[in-house]
Amino acid sequence: MINKKLSIGMIETNGYIPIINAIDNVLKFSNVDILNKKKIGDGIVTIILVGDISNINDAINYAKKSIESMNYKFNSNVIANPHDSLWNVL
Repeated sequence: MINKKLSIGMIETNGYIPIINAIDNVLKFSNVDILNKKKIGDGIVTIILVGDISNINDAINYAKKSIESMNYKFNSNVIANPHDSLWNVL
């Protein structure tokens, strides 16, 4: 069962290479867990992270630097206090 007091971070880019590189950096340098990885379509891949809000923000920054250093586009979103029902969707 997921601790519902955790925050959610989402990172999205094109392709597996930049997202795997980002995941590696996120896991090395921040205290978060990967909840899921989804291939959306047209090469877009999203990872969903869980952790406390400060660690999620750090992870998003590490992922952004990693992805942008490879000249890929980057999108992200953070949900600091997700509604309890959102966990069922994820």
